[in-house]
Amino acid sequence: MQEVMMRAFAASRRQDSPQSMGAWLATICLNTARSAGRRQQARPPEYHDDTALARLPAPTDTDLAAIANIEADKVQDALAALALGQRQVITLINLCGFSTDEVARMLDIPRGTVLSRLHRGHQALAVRLADRISR
Repeated sequence: MQEVMMRAFAASRRQDSPQSMGAWLATICLNTARSAGRRQQARPPEYHDDTALARLPAPTDTDLAAIANIEADKVQDALAALALGQRQVITLINLCGFSTDEVARMLDIPRGTVLSRLHRGHQALAVRLADRISR
């Protein structure tokens, strides 16, 4: 966080004020995390298990009721196990509240890619959480 604030301060001295302060700071945070990720060169593997999707509970369960039954650390572990792109999109949209258009601009990718990563990330997250609940 300290590095993000240092970069934001340095950038604020070089340019005009941004249109959206939240998106601007999130972009700096994202770029800082990308730089750290490149340094570490450690990325989780893609998770593809289409057969596990069939074991998911019926869609009649509401999201809030399902999430209320899961411990927060299990959600964090499942989120951390997702691919980097999926994790970024889910975090920015679901946890930070940015729109898909804002996330596309922040990540410099097409909006369709954002939607695809969001959908596949939600599927993989649901499978991982279903596996953790059944244990």
